Amino acid sequence: MKRRKRIIAIAIVFVLAGIAETIYFTRRNPAGIETPEWWLAGAMREFESATGNACWRLIVEAYVRAGNVEQAKAAVERIISNRPPSRVSQVMDSARDLLSDVGIGSPTPVGRQSFSKADLLAAIARVQARNGDIRGALATAEEVVASGAQAWHLVGTYSAIARAQARAGDYDKAMETAKNLREDYPQYGNNNRSQLIAILHAEKGDVAAARATLEAIESPSYPSYYALRNIAIILGKRGDRENYQTFIRLTEESLSRRAGSKPRWVLTNVSRTQARAGDLEGASATMDRIVDAEVRLTECAELGWWFDAVGNREVSQMYYRLAVDIAEKNEITPETAAWVANAHAALGNIEAAMAVAEGITDAAQESYANHSIAVALAKVGDFEAAKACAEKIMRVRMLMAYRQIAKVLAKADRLSELLTWIGGLPTPQERAHAYIGAAQGIIEKKAQEPKRQPQTPD
Repeated sequence: MKRRKRIIAIAIVFVLAGIAETIYFTRRNPAGIETPEWWLAGAMREFESATGNACWRLIVEAYVRAGNVEQAKAAVERIISNRPPSRVSQVMDSARDLLSDVGIGSPTPVGRQSFSKADLLAAIARVQARNGDIRGALATAEEVVASGAQAWHLVGTYSAIARAQARAGDYDKAMETAKNLREDYPQYGNNNRSQLIAILHAEKGDVAAARATLEAIESPSYPSYYALRNIAIILGKRGDRENYQTFIRLTEESLSRRAGSKPRWVLTNVSRTQARAGDLEGASATMDRIVDAEVRLTECAELGWWFDAVGNREVSQMYYRLAVDIAEKNEITPETAAWVANAHAALGNIEAAMAVAEGITDAAQESYANHSIAVALAKVGDFEAAKACAEKIMRVRMLMAYRQIAKVLAKADRLSELLTWIGGLPTPQERAHAYIGAAQGIIEKKAQEPKRQPQTPD
């Protein structure tokens, strides 16, 4: 009898232990944790309880990039319906930044004081178009119109769709879509109908028609550098060396004619265009034309950061190496120290980055350097050191660092560890940004996985 009771007691202990383990595992590894949607839902919850500037743009963009447009639109509805009027001024930059982050430019004219449903839907349509989902982008564009869109919304939306149609080889449809753009918006020249038509001609391979279209609109008060640099990129990627060099020259001439343009700004933009076209040798040679070494170092480091942000690691590494080479040949000044530390960190030279950062006395610049070092430490797997470094970063840059650290950990499948860390962050905003970083990491990881080929029967 006693033996039977002992066996039953032991069995009960094992059952309870199993239940406890299951509960613990589920809490640490809840259902769906391996999907970006799970983390984005967490970000939504945190942002809805947060004060300050909630970066809704990041959530909407991540949903679209994860291929879940319907949830992106549901998030827009939630954002618009739950936004208290008192927070309009706090979030007005968020929608503007969304369009900028995905390469769209400013969504609203200067002086607008809030974002609207149309702003966010237009952003979704443009991301869909960039991803090649033309049918989906056109459907979303109809929602943009129905939401009370202004002309500036439609300008960007239909421009992106037309480019996508041309890339897909449907040039007639692309030209038809371009007609939805208005011609009387010189302040939004980046998406002007004539410039777009010139780009579409280039996509089709008719360089003469592209150039003729631009020559008809080029003037000192209305430079066409946007179209020129886009055509140069198209031609460079296509391997049309002669016409590519012609349009690079035309791009530089047009940029130089812009009112108030400075040589460093012109050369930096030309170099960026060459790099985007795949002409790394030309991009490097253009940066060499910036005479002031300190200016050249700063511009190279900034271009490295820009290409890193858009996911072009090869080009970002080239610019970072140029920055480090300049630093080795010239004295590092207080104005360039943070950029040098950033370049070293991005190249994986963490000790060199730390050595430079130790000599920085300006708090903002020290914060920038520590941001780069924290991300570099996370990339090499030193998570504890990365967290410690991130805690020394100023508030705004800290949120960005948390996103990037979380992204690295998510890509490394360290989700339970990541979830524990996020739970210990003190504010809803910090937790929300880390949640978003995790979603971004999972999205990028899945994008890098080799596509499974469908199996065919023998």
